[in-house]
Amino acid sequence: MGDPDVESVWKYARNFRALGILGVAGAATLPLLPDTDLPLCALRAVTGIPCPLCGMTTASIALGRADIAGAFAANPGVFVLFAVVALSFIPRRIAPHGLVAAIHRRRAVLARLPLILLPILWIWELERFELL
Repeated sequence: MGDPDVESVWKYARNFRALGILGVAGAATLPLLPDTDLPLCALRAVTGIPCPLCGMTTASIALGRADIAGAFAANPGVFVLFAVVALSFIPRRIAPHGLVAAIHRRRAVLARLPLILLPILWIWELERFELL
């Protein structure tokens, strides 16, 4: 089987692969939905305040169209999400053991990354919607 610590990295990679597959499926079906004026974000629909992930769908679609500036303008967090999901698709048999070990060694820092990024993204969104 292998090192249990390294095995845990692959367990988390499966979760991110699922997230990536769901994201692609969602982006593919979005054009099939009827047009509405309602925002996709429930928080914004109810309160008028955007959440930290507002614009992520728009950013993902822009990134898929290679519109880097448009993706950044919608939500710069899409680049972090894209990198994490892309790394999760590296096949286990060709993944450098050093990369997997480095991820495992830094798992405590990586686990705190959302606690750092979400407030930054929320400030970005509040500024983008001119609420600050």
